[in-house]
Amino acid sequence: MINTIITQDQILNNNHRIATSALGVGEIVSWNMWVKTNGYKDIYNPQKFACYIGLSY
Repeated sequence: MINTIITQDQILNNNHRIATSALGVGEIVSWNMWVKTNGYKDIYNPQKFACYIGLSY
């Protein structure tokens, strides 16, 4: 169901495609990044972003 929603929205689909192109980032991580950052609007610092989504500490 989530994939259907993503593919129907151009912005979501583009961001999902870019996120999942990174090594180790799959669908679930991509979804979490989108939700936890309010569509990538709330976090601008790459290190804070990685910590926030659980890829670094």
